[in-house]
Amino acid sequence: MIVSNNIPPEKNLYYLGSKILKSINKNGVNILALYNAVNKNGNMNFVLFTYTLDWLYIVDMININEKGIIYRCS
Repeated sequence: MIVSNNIPPEKNLYYLGSKILKSINKNGVNILALYNAVNKNGNMNFVLFTYTLDWLYIVDMININEKGIIYRCS
């Protein structure tokens, strides 16, 4: 389940998804640069980051091209 009372807000996919979406510029970004931008203070592990990317892709908020650049969907 995405929303739970047992998960702290900073580990919630909605919160992490908003952080990721804010870090994607209009020209797109590669996955490692995006992870470094989102994880400046070291609060997010890479597994949780990829789960959040999967969720954003499933709900059609991001897309990825053949070169591995991640874009925000309109």
